[in-house]
Amino acid sequence: MTRERESILIVDDEESIRTVLEEKLSDLYECRTAESGDEALKVLAARPADMVLCDLKMPGRDGIQTLGEVVKLYPDTAVLMITAVYDVDVAVRALKLGAFDYITKPFHLEEVAIAVARALARRRLRIENREYQTQLEGKVREQTERIQGLLYQEARSRVLEAIYRASEAVGSFDDAEKTLGTLLRSLIEIVGAGRGAVFTRGAGGELRFASTIGVDEQDRDALLAFGRELTGREETLCATGDSFPSELRQHSFVRDGALLSLAHAPLRTADAEIGALYVDSRDNAFDLSLVGPEFFNVYAGLAANALSAARSHDELRANVAALKEDVDKVYRHDDLIGDSPAMQEVFGLVDRVKDADTTVLVLGESGTGKERIARLIHHQGPRSDKPFIAVNCAAIPSELLEAELFGIEGGTATGVSGRVGKFEAANHGTIFLDEVGDLSGMAQAKLLRVLQEKTVEKVGSHSSVELDVRVVAATNVDLRDAVEAREFREDLYYRLNVLPIYLPALRERREDVPLLVRYYVERFCAEQKKTPLHVPDAVMDSFVRANWRGNIRELKNALERAVILSDGDTLVPHVEMGQPSGSGTRLDLQPALELQLSERDLVCQYAKRAFDRFGRYDLTSDFLGISFKTLKKRLQDAEEPVAAAASR
Repeated sequence: MTRERESILIVDDEESIRTVLEEKLSDLYECRTAESGDEALKVLAARPADMVLCDLKMPGRDGIQTLGEVVKLYPDTAVLMITAVYDVDVAVRALKLGAFDYITKPFHLEEVAIAVARALARRRLRIENREYQTQLEGKVREQTERIQGLLYQEARSRVLEAIYRASEAVGSFDDAEKTLGTLLRSLIEIVGAGRGAVFTRGAGGELRFASTIGVDEQDRDALLAFGRELTGREETLCATGDSFPSELRQHSFVRDGALLSLAHAPLRTADAEIGALYVDSRDNAFDLSLVGPEFFNVYAGLAANALSAARSHDELRANVAALKEDVDKVYRHDDLIGDSPAMQEVFGLVDRVKDADTTVLVLGESGTGKERIARLIHHQGPRSDKPFIAVNCAAIPSELLEAELFGIEGGTATGVSGRVGKFEAANHGTIFLDEVGDLSGMAQAKLLRVLQEKTVEKVGSHSSVELDVRVVAATNVDLRDAVEAREFREDLYYRLNVLPIYLPALRERREDVPLLVRYYVERFCAEQKKTPLHVPDAVMDSFVRANWRGNIRELKNALERAVILSDGDTLVPHVEMGQPSGSGTRLDLQPALELQLSERDLVCQYAKRAFDRFGRYDLTSDFLGISFKTLKKRLQDAEEPVAAAASR
C-alpha cells in the first residue's frame, strides 16, 4: 500500500538555505517554506505539516518560540531544529521543549536527509503506537463489558485485573518474546489452563512457535501440527467437555492428550492473519465455554498488536542501520577519492591512526578536504557513535574564542549566562579544530593545558571538568614558520604535530582529476535526473591541466555548474578554470593603486574587483578562497576608503 507523501515546512530567514533544502527534499516529500516564525504558524494554520525544519535564530519570533507554538498547537508534527555549532546549548534546550533532534551549520545535505527520514519514521511509529494503544483500550473496555455477564461474580475482579495487566505489557515492544510470554502466562492463570502457545507466521507463511508455556519438548511437534490444522478456522474456538466440536472430540491430539478444554484464537492485523493464540488443559479447572470466545479475542488482539509493534520497531531499526550504512558509504567515498601515491599514503595513515586516541594534525591548502579527513578518522574509529564537534577557529572573534572552546561560568559578567564549551560538548567524541593557527596567544596557552591535563576549566571558573576527547587539528599555514615568527607556541606545535597528515593540493596529484571528474559528473547527473554526460578527451585534459587554486572545492563547483548548464549528452565547461602555474587569472588593480590605498584597503579592493568580475558570491568566494561572511565584510569595507580617497 503506497503511503501518501509526507509534508515538510522549511522555516529559515535565509532564502538560499530554504531553496537548497527544498530542492534536496522535494523529491521525497511535499515541501513548503516560510521565512519567519510568524509566517510558519500561518502556513500551519492553513494546513498542518508532518514535520517542521526550523532555523534556531531568526528575526522576530525565533526558533525556540516557534517550536513552543508548534509543539502546543500541533503535537503530531515532528520538529527538527537547525542551529550553528556554537549554539549547541540552545539546541539542547530545544530538545527539552519537544524538538526531535537538531542539525548544525554548516551541514551536509545527505546528513539533513538522514535526520529528516529518522524524525519522520519516529513520528510514524509514535502515531502508530498511539493508535494501537487506543485500539487496545477500546477493545479492553468493549470486551470487558461483554464478558462481565459471562464470568462468575467472584472471578470478575481477578479477570479484569489480568486483562489490564496484560494490556500494560504490550507497551514494551523491544522484546516481543518477553511480551508474548507475559500475555500467555496471564491468560493461563486466569482461565486455569495447563499450557499454552503463541504461533506466528514466518516470512514464507510457515507456522512456528513465538512463545510457549508448559509445553514439553516431546509434545512440541504434535502441538505445532495441530496448530496448523486449527489456523484454517476463521472463528475463535472455545470448547470444554461436551462443547467440543465432533471432529475435534475424535482428533488424535485431543483424544491421546486427554484434553478436557482448549481455546484457539487467530491473531489478526488490518492486513492479514499473522498467527494464533492457543491454550488447553487436561484438568477441568475452569469451564472455558463460560468465558466465551470474546475473552480470548481480547488476548489475541493484544498479542497481535504486540507482534505488529515489535515488527515495526525491528523495521525501524533496520532502516536506521541502512541509513547508517549510507552514511558509512558517504565517508568512505565522497570527496576522498584518489589513486595517486600521495592519496594512497593519506588513506594508509588514516587507517593506521583511526583506532588510536592520539592527536592528529591535518595539513593542506583550503579546499583539499581537511575536515573530510577529520570526519573519516572519527567515523571509522571507536568513537563513531559519539559527538563530532567541528570548530573553525578563524571564524570566531578572538574575544569570544576562549568561551566558545572552553565554556563560560554563569555570572562571570553582568548578563552572562553559563554555557558548555565545544571541548565539553565533544566529551567522549572528537573535536576538530580547523584553522588552529589562528588561535590567540591566550587561547593557545589554554589549549596546551587542556591537551596536557585532559581537563577543561571554564572562563570564570576555578574548577575543572575531566575530558575524554580526541583532538584533530587542521591548518593551511606552515606552523613551523609561525613558530619561528613567534606567532605560535612551539610546545603547542609539538603537542599537535604528533601524527601529521599532509593533504596534497589537486595540482600535486593531477592523475586523480579524471577520477574526481567522472565521480562528480555521475553524481550531479543523478541529482539533476540527467542521463550521464560524456566527457570528451579535450575537456578532460583541460580539467587535468587547470591550476585549481580552490582545489577539490573549486573543481566540484565547476563540475556542478557544467552539469546543470550542459545540453545534449556531452559535458561542456561553463566556468573559467584556473590556468596552469605561470598563466594565472589576473585582476586589474590599477584604479585602486592610483588611489594610494593602504594594504588592508587594497585587499578589500581586490575582493571588490573580483566580485565585479564574477557577479556572484559563490564564484567570488571560491576564487579568493574565503568564506561568504569574510567576502561580504570586505565588500562593505571596500566602499568607504575609496570614497574618502576620491574626495581628497
